[in-house]
Amino acid sequence: MLHIRRLARRGRDFDALNLWNLTGPDAPRPQGTAVRGHSSLIESVACSPDGRTLASGGQDSVRIWTLA
Repeated sequence: MLHIRRLARRGRDFDALNLWNLTGPDAPRPQGTAVRGHSSLIESVACSPDGRTLASGGQDSVRIWTLA
């Protein structure tokens, strides 16, 4: 299960979400692969309470992602 408080988003690719596990703040590590699908800037991200679904809102659309 993913916890939004322990994840960060890296902004190098403005059309992709790169999730990072921040459980150990001294050694953050990538969590899975980049989530891609937007064709323009991603402006907002939210995670479901159970950590299994991610919603991203961009200038082009809103996307719903199922996380493993």
